[in-house]
This record gives sequence, structure tokens and C-alpha cells, in this order.
Amino acid sequence: MPYLVCPDCETPTFVVTRGDCPNCGTALRARSGPAAPATPVGGPTLRAALRMLLGQLHGEHALVSEIVGDREVVRMAVSANGDGPLAPGTSAPLADTICKQLLDGRIGPVIADVAADPVVGGLPMVRALGVGAYIGVPVPSGERLFVLCWMAREARPDVGARELRVCEGLAASVAAALDDAHG
Repeated sequence: MPYLVCPDCETPTFVVTRGDCPNCGTALRARSGPAAPATPVGGPTLRAALRMLLGQLHGEHALVSEIVGDREVVRMAVSANGDGPLAPGTSAPLADTICKQLLDGRIGPVIADVAADPVVGGLPMVRALGVGAYIGVPVPSGERLFVLCWMAREARPDVGARELRVCEGLAASVAAALDDAHG
């Protein structure tokens, strides 16, 4: 996943081959060169991407989870304060997660105030993790389905389209890395 800084607005982002800056829309193109080795879920490139997401959007948790049957399983996670409650391998019943509501189309990808949302505000995982704001982007990879999630502890009325574009751009790079890793 090539990491680039937009020459117009200086927003850091990832671009697989070509794409637009998630902040200002400037056309970006990754430098050509030898292909990087495939990065498995949990690799250092994905961890760096999740750290970048936390830095850009100033949240508490960023993660990639996989939907496996009736469970959501964390595959890679970073927390702003080091080790967090979302270690790889942690799982929860899918029905108890915000991502299930996203995948079912009951909520949109951005929730600026999770506690005030009638669909997800009372979910056990929301209370357990203290989620105040959420962004989720589905990441299909072959037959598997992953979700890129960003969470903040406090409600964030400033979270909207720009932050979603950052997550969507990163999700495209995550999808490419997952496709490479899983053939």
C-alpha cells in the first residue's frame, strides 16, 4: 500500500494505483516500482495504516474485523493508549455489534453520536467499549467480508463526509492487501 501525501492539501493517504485525495479530491497516483510483498492480516503495513487512521481522525480505536458466521472477529486493531480491549482474535456475537447494523443497512457508515442513535446506542458492545463516535466501511475480499472500523470515546459532531472519505480510501488499500494476502 503506497503511502502518499497530497501535494495540494498535505493530507496523508494510501493509494493502490490511482485515486483521489480523500480531503480535497486532487488526483493522486502511486509511484511505480517493484511490487511490495503481500501483507497478511496483522502485518506491519496494516498496523501502520490503522495507526495513521487514528492519527488523522483522533480516535481511540481503529480495527479490521472479519465476519465469520454469526461472529465478528478482530483481525488487527490499534488503540490510542497502547494495548486496548480489541486484541486480534477477540470476537463478539455479530448481533451485538455496530457493524451488524451497518451491514444490514440499518445505519449509515458514520455515527457522530452513538449514544443518541436509537439503533446502536443500547448495544452491549457500545457500552462495554465506551463508543461515542463510529465510522465503518465494509471491505469484501474474495469470499470473505471484513469491516474497517474507527471509534472515538466521545461523541464527535465534527465527524462526517471528510472522515468517511479517509476511511473509504484506507478501506480500498486494505482490500487490495487482503486480496494479495489471500490469493
